[in-house]
Amino acid sequence: MKKAKFSSLTVPNLGDMKRNLILSTVIAICTIGHEAYAQSGMTVSGVLETGVHYSTNQNAAGDGKVSIADGAINPSRIAVTGNEDLGGGLKALFKLDAGLQMKDGSSVNGSINDYTDPASTQRLFGREAFVGLSGGFGKLTFGRQYTSAYVASWGFDPIYGGGLVVFAPYFGYLGLRQDNMVRYEKSFGDFGIQGHHVFGEKAGSNSTGSGYGIGLSYNGSGLGLTAAYQESNNDVAAAAVTKRKTAVLGGSYVMGHVKASLGYIHNTFDGSPQKNDVVVASLKYADSGPWVFTAVAYNDRQKSSDGRHTMLVGIADYNLSKRTALFVEADYHKYTGGLLPFGAGGPDNQAGVTVGVRHLF
Repeated sequence: MKKAKFSSLTVPNLGDMKRNLILSTVIAICTIGHEAYAQSGMTVSGVLETGVHYSTNQNAAGDGKVSIADGAINPSRIAVTGNEDLGGGLKALFKLDAGLQMKDGSSVNGSINDYTDPASTQRLFGREAFVGLSGGFGKLTFGRQYTSAYVASWGFDPIYGGGLVVFAPYFGYLGLRQDNMVRYEKSFGDFGIQGHHVFGEKAGSNSTGSGYGIGLSYNGSGLGLTAAYQESNNDVAAAAVTKRKTAVLGGSYVMGHVKASLGYIHNTFDGSPQKNDVVVASLKYADSGPWVFTAVAYNDRQKSSDGRHTMLVGIADYNLSKRTALFVEADYHKYTGGLLPFGAGGPDNQAGVTVGVRHLF
C-alpha cells in the first residue's frame, strides 16, 4: 500500500501549532491501528448503488412517483470484516455491516426482527454484526445474522428479493435477519449444513422471542440444491399470533452461460389462518462480455385471504469494469384479493423502471 504524502506546513502562530500537533497525533494513531488490524486481515468493502426510479400507482388515487433509487437491486452498504489466524487451522473472525441511503447518507438497515422490531429502527450495523471462530469443526458465530431460511433462498433467487423492488414476503416470512443469534455452518465437500438458534432474552421464559432454523445445501457439477426449515416465536408472550413457521426448497442448474433456478417457500402462523405459498423462478445470462441479463418471477398466493401478488423483474447490467456497472431495471406487480396494496377501491397493479449505477469497493 502506498503511503500518503503530505506537503510542508507553515506555522504562523501557536494556535496553528496546536492544530497541526493534534492532526499529526490522529494520523499516527490511525496508522498504528491500521497496521495492527492489517496483520489480522481486516477488510473494508461495500456496495454503492443508486439511480432514478419511476413507479406507477403509489397511492390509492393511482398517482405515480419519481425518486432517487437507493439500492434498486443491491441495497447500499459498507462492511468491515476481519480474521486472525490462531494456529492449527483455527481462526477468529468478525463482520460489521451497515446499510445506508446514497441520496442523503442516512442509515437504513432493514431491521425487521421477527414480529415486533419496527423497520424504522436505526442501527449503526443493522445488516449484520457478529464475531466467532472457524476451523475444522466449521464456523460458529454470535450476533445479528441472516436466518437459515433466507440464506436458503439465495440458492434460487439471484437478486435476493431485490432492494427497491423488494418482494414483501421475504421480510414477512423469511425474516431476513435476527438479533441474539448463534449460527453454525459446515461444509462436507459438495454438501453443506447450517443452522441457527435465537435467544428470546425474556426473563421467566426461554421460548418467548426465541427461534431456530436448519438448512441443507448441495453444489456440484452445475447443480445446486437448497432446503431449510425454521420457526420464530413472537417476542410478545400474550400475542394472538404465537409462532411463524417457514419451509424453503429450491434448486438451480447452470447450462453454459445460462443459470436457471426454481424455488418454493411455504409459510404459516400459529394463531392465525394465514397461509402462504410462494414460487420463485429465474433465468440469468452472463458470458465473458460486459452484459448480464437477469429475469425473475415471483408469485405469492395467500390462501387465507384469497389473495395473490405476482411480481416480474427484468435487469440488464453493463459492466464498465469489474467493480462498476450501469443497469436498467423494470418491475411489474399484479395484486388480487386480500393482497391489494390499497384495498378494493385502489389500483391492482404497479410498474416501475430504474436507470442507475453500481460500484463495488
